[in-house]
Amino acid sequence: MASKSSSIRSASRDKCELHVSSVLLPPQFSSVGCSHNKSCLRDPAGCHPDSDPHCFFLSFITDQEESSVMFELSGPAEGYVSFALSLDKWMGNDDVYLCVNDGGSVTISAAHVTGRTHPELETQEDLWGQAWRVADGVIQCRFQRNILLPRLENRFSFNHSYFLFLAHGRSQQGLIHRHDQQPLISTTQKRITGHPEDLCGSRSPLLIKFHGVLMLTAWMWTVSTAVFIARHYKHLWPDTTLLGQSLWFQLHRTMMVLAVVLTGVAFSLPFIYRRGWSKRAGSHPYIGCTVMALSVIQPIMAIFGRPQNPPGETSNQILITP
Repeated sequence: MASKSSSIRSASRDKCELHVSSVLLPPQFSSVGCSHNKSCLRDPAGCHPDSDPHCFFLSFITDQEESSVMFELSGPAEGYVSFALSLDKWMGNDDVYLCVNDGGSVTISAAHVTGRTHPELETQEDLWGQAWRVADGVIQCRFQRNILLPRLENRFSFNHSYFLFLAHGRSQQGLIHRHDQQPLISTTQKRITGHPEDLCGSRSPLLIKFHGVLMLTAWMWTVSTAVFIARHYKHLWPDTTLLGQSLWFQLHRTMMVLAVVLTGVAFSLPFIYRRGWSKRAGSHPYIGCTVMALSVIQPIMAIFGRPQNPPGETSNQILITP
């Protein structure tokens, strides 16, 4: 991929001082060698950064002396691409590395995140072998860092295992904004200096996946089935009873109660994951609260309602209708 806006810069470090020299990056980073001689994290899974302009790509490999690790980071972004090392799948107390596009040039920096706050930049002298490229909206950067940095408290050792976060977003005059979407998070922890792997990741946390599954199950299956039974089987099973009440009604009521229970569980999961109210989720939380409220009001209305009793049935039954 070539572009007039492409920029190349490299910095290399010797034992005494930091100096800048020109090193031409490859036209694109390559996924060749993933799981063989380097570890990779990609989104979409299995994408190739040299042929897919929408591929987010992170690779790292330990040098032959086993003293440092080289990272390659690439992805389409308006402002920056970044990755972080974390002890858990929750943002906070993480070791972060940023490649920020600042007017056609890229700044490669290290930072530390405390809680859900803006990254605090750390000293940059420990990042060397720097190189970057900006072309057709894709930001690429490469750098190396020693495995151990014992004199820096907030910098993680690469000999330990971490979850990998991969994020991107906008920047303005070199200052980054909040990432545009949920970061890609590796499924398992990975030791940076460990055996090469082709890592898997997801942008949807497990609790949020369960939230979606339960909501779909409640409203696309249980409610729809309950409505179908009430409308079409009421007259097909007029004399069939179960535990003293019509079979259609027992099935209808069971499905509707199950829908309320599933909705309640699904409603609570995002609050558990976010540890409170989400201020950046748009209208979705408000719609969810409305759905939850209607789900609770509906059976209450059925309990206090006065439905017309089918022939032969007592008046103490609860009719739940859509």
